[in-house]
Amino acid sequence: MGVVRPAGGGASAALRRLIDENRKERAAEDAIRKAQDSANRFMMAIAGDLPGFEEAVRALYAQDGAKFREETQR
Repeated sequence: MGVVRPAGGGASAALRRLIDENRKERAAEDAIRKAQDSANRFMMAIAGDLPGFEEAVRALYAQDGAKFREETQR
């Protein structure tokens, strides 16, 4: 029984494919995080000292839309 090798390029190519797949999967997560960070900076500049600010930021990063709306509409 022989060793099963990945098609097309051996171990190096297999590692490259795995890394590329991981990058694609993380791209959406990274985009969400960048949007959250941008929103957080804006919120800090506009409302950083208002009541409910910290709770709104927590809801933002938790992706809890209902809680975020509740805290920002007071």
